This record gives sequence, structure tokens and C-alpha cells, in this order.
Amino acid sequence: MQVRHWACIVWSVAVAVGAMAQGRAVWPLAVHDFGVINEADGKVSCIMPLVNAGDAPLVIASARASCGCTATDFPRTPIAPGDTAFVTITYNPAGRPGDFTKSVLIFTDVEPRRSQITITGTVIAAPESLDEHYPVAAGSLRLESANVPLGEVLRGQTRNAYIRAINASPDTIVVSVSGGGPAIQAHAVPDTVPPAATVALTVHYDAARAPLWGFNADSLLVSSVPLRGVAETAAATVHVMAVVVEDFSKMTERQRQDAPSASLSCGYRVNCGPLAVGAPGTCRFTVKNTGHDRLSLRRLWSPSRAVTATADRTEIKRGKEATITVTVDPALVDEPLLNTTLTVITNDPEHPRQVVRVVGEITNQTRQ
Repeated sequence: MQVRHWACIVWSVAVAVGAMAQGRAVWPLAVHDFGVINEADGKVSCIMPLVNAGDAPLVIASARASCGCTATDFPRTPIAPGDTAFVTITYNPAGRPGDFTKSVLIFTDVEPRRSQITITGTVIAAPESLDEHYPVAAGSLRLESANVPLGEVLRGQTRNAYIRAINASPDTIVVSVSGGGPAIQAHAVPDTVPPAATVALTVHYDAARAPLWGFNADSLLVSSVPLRGVAETAAATVHVMAVVVEDFSKMTERQRQDAPSASLSCGYRVNCGPLAVGAPGTCRFTVKNTGHDRLSLRRLWSPSRAVTATADRTEIKRGKEATITVTVDPALVDEPLLNTTLTVITNDPEHPRQVVRVVGEITNQTRQ
């Protein structure tokens, strides 16, 4: 019995000692900065050491990168106590000009079970990459787009938008933004941009200050100049577009019952043809207020430069109507058929924007 008792004690001690023995993952370096690299040179790699500072082997179970542009390679065999293993991290800069920060999560079977390695750097873009991702040039500054479409914005609300840009030169540049209408505040962040670094053109739109109901279009002038040396300022035009609409969401049920209602005599199509080149043509329809409160004509707008519209009144009492005159200049119509739209904007909460199709045939005969 005593032999068996001592055997059990020895076995228990061995199990306890084995349970206390454990590997421990230590990363002497957790961040690697590649600095400035050229996209045209292809992939770059770094080697990150992992030390087993414990007293039992450890195993790297897996690695997961934050982006498909980053790959990892690591040993699959156990790392003995006191030994050092190396994890290779490879970054592919193809199509990714500008600054980058990527992370790789390394999972082991010991504490810490998850470690994060971070790689950073700046990619100098290849010419073909600049053309693809930043096609708009303002000197050394390249922008990803020349348009800022904001969509619908309720009157009284604001909206922010951004355009990404990059310094495509080996010199630091200073970026400035000017122009825009009363509804727009725009600037570059940061305004001083190192070589190959990115910058954000930020646009703040205040719909309460927009001059028109419906579609609004404004232009910004984005320019860049080298921080040092003498060079001409280069610029690009950026278009900011928003559709300003009225907010009817706070109306009570009684207010909606008493609200105005816009009824168009033409339905949703008006024919202004035939139209002879050399003289403007006109057509008409009416807008009747079939509601209770006064109807306000906010705006008549057409995207075609050939079409203009006017109303004989902009405030319409209950049961009354306004006459809309549509004028077409055939010389400004590029096709043999006129086919465009006219948007009628009112304070009718059920139909605040009604779109009328304006059509007509253009003839070559000059009207007498």
C-alpha cells in the first residue's frame, strides 16, 4: 500500500509541474514602417521575430490580415522554449497609392493567444495607378473625382462629403480651396501635404443657405502650389450638387388635411411641337390648387438649356390656378426630337416635386 501511495504522490507532482510549464509569446517588435516605397517596385516584406519566453513549446495556430493586400508566412512546427521564430509579412502596393496602415493578428496556443502586428508606409503611385484612382489633376495634386453628389438634403439640415486626393510629386505642396456658393464651406485637411501623402477635400453643405429649391449646382476651385520654389499655381474645378427639398415630416394631421394640393392640367406630359429652327416655340399648362391653404410655386426647373418656364403667378389661392408657359429654343436642341423634363416644385406635401415630360419635333423650316 505504501508503494502505491508514493506512486500516486509522484504522479500528482509530475502532473502539477507539467501543468505549470507553459510557453509565452513575446514580440520584440510589433510595428514595422516601410517608409516610402514605389508602387512600380512591387511587393515589400518584413520579418517580425517571435520569442518563446516560456518553459514549454508554443505553436502559431493562424494569422489573419486586415486586408487582402497583406499576406503572412509563419512556421508550422512548435517553437521550443528560448527559441526565436520569424513571421514574414508581405504588402502588395498595387493600386494602393498613398499612406497605408495594416494590421495582422497572430493566434497562438499560449498567452497571449492573440497578438497584433502593424505595418505602415507611404506608396508613391505609378502613373497608370494615378490615372485610374486619381484621374483629376490640379498640378501635383490628383483628385479621385471632380464631382460631389450630395443627393437630397432637407432644407434646414446639413451634410458632409469628402474627396480623397494625393500629392503625386516629390515635393511638399500647399492645397487651397476657393469658390462655392453661400451653402458651402470647403477646405483641405491637411492643407500642407508631404510627397506621396493623401489629403481630404471636405465639403460642408448647409441646405438652409441654398439659393434654390430642388437642384443646386456650385463649383469649387482646388489649387496646389509647391511649398518651396517658384511655380505656377495649378487648379481643378470640383462640382458640388445637391437637391434641396422641404421637410414635411413635422406637419400635424390637421395641417396635412388643410395643406395645398397641386394639380397639373397636362398630366405628366406636354407637347411643344412642331418646333421650327429660327424661332422659339411655346406651350402652356395650368397648375390648380385643389387643396385648402395657399399653394406656393417654389421653382420651375429643366435640365435642358433649350427649355425655360415661367408662371403668371407664384401664389395660388384655393380653387385658383396659375398658367405655366414653356418656351423652347429649337436652335439649342441637339436632336431632331425634343425629349426632356420640367420639374414643378411646390409646397404640396403629398407631391412637392412633379416631373413633366416636355416633347416636340424639330423641323428645318423657319417660321414666317
